[in-house]
This record gives sequence, C-alpha cells and structure tokens, in this order.
Amino acid sequence: MESKHKHRILLQLMQQPRRFFSTKELAFRTSLTMKRVKTLLAALAKQHLVLRAEKRQTSFYRINQHAASFEQLRSIFTAELKMKRKVKSKDFIERVLLACGDVKFAALSGVFIGLVKSSVDLLLVGDISTRRIERAIQILQRIIGIELNYALFSEKEFRNRQYSFDWFVKEILERDPIILVDRASKHGERYLKTVFTRVSE
Repeated sequence: MESKHKHRILLQLMQQPRRFFSTKELAFRTSLTMKRVKTLLAALAKQHLVLRAEKRQTSFYRINQHAASFEQLRSIFTAELKMKRKVKSKDFIERVLLACGDVKFAALSGVFIGLVKSSVDLLLVGDISTRRIERAIQILQRIIGIELNYALFSEKEFRNRQYSFDWFVKEILERDPIILVDRASKHGERYLKTVFTRVSE
C-alpha cells in the first residue's frame, strides 16, 4: 500500500518537475491524508529524491532532478506521463484562473519555484474581474495552505511596463516562472512572445 501511495506522490511531482508543491496540495491532489503525505515525503527526502523549501512554517517539495535515480524514475513514469499529456487536461490551478475572465497570461513564480522570499507567487495579465480573482486566490490558498501574493495587470498596463523595462515585471520573467496560460493571438503567436516582439520594435 505504501508503494502505491508513494507512486501517487511521485507521479504528481514528475508531471511538473520544476514546481514546488505544499504537503497540503499534494494531499488534495492524491486524495491521501496529510499525515500519510508528510510521512512519505520525509522518506523521499531521506533518499534525496525531493528538494524542500519552507515559507511561513509550510513545507514545499519538488522532485530532485539531480538525484542519482531520477532518470530511472523518469523511465518508470514515462508511459503515465505520456498518457497525461495526451489527454491535455488543464491543471486545477489553470481551471480556477481561467474562470476569472479573459486571462491572456498566467505564470507561477515565488514559492512555486522555490523563491520563498519573492514578493510575487502568481503573475496574471488580461481582462480579469478583481472580485473573481480574489475569490479564486482564496480557493487556491485553502488548497495550498499558505497566503499567496499575486500581481494583476491589464494588457495595456503590462505592455507599458514592458516598454519602460519595468524592473518588477522584468525580475519575475527573468526568474523563469512556470507558465500556466499563454493564449495565442489572432496571428497564432503566443501572447508573451507577441508582447516582447512589440517591445523590441
């Protein structure tokens, strides 16, 4: 039974190898108890299979891609990961955010990529209802178990910040965030690529 539960956790981590997950979120995603998840993560940490970060007494974990057995793990999960990608089902965070309005761009930063001191965990761009996004953030905070800091920009404001080489946006994007939403333009280009192209013209 323990190996089956460990498999569930590893599958979640392997799907998004750059992402840090809180124990509470992993419990939500795997339908396991918090106690079971903590026990299994402790065992994985002893085997150096996961990396740990902490913010406000909440632990976050991601797969250790430099672990000696990482390639072996990847081969074990290859078939399942291919199946997941083939289905192309949206991540629950992406679904929650898309329900807020016309989201052009959404990226995970801060605690989601191990930058626990960062001032922004989530960057959003688009025609998005403030009331809806606040409700969505509350839902995500309950699932993840920690307060999330987010930055919300209209398309115009985001482009203006790009034109002016705003340090705030520049710093977030240069830290290689995990892009959840990057909606294609009418010309088939990704939104962020389009913005950068216009800035450089």
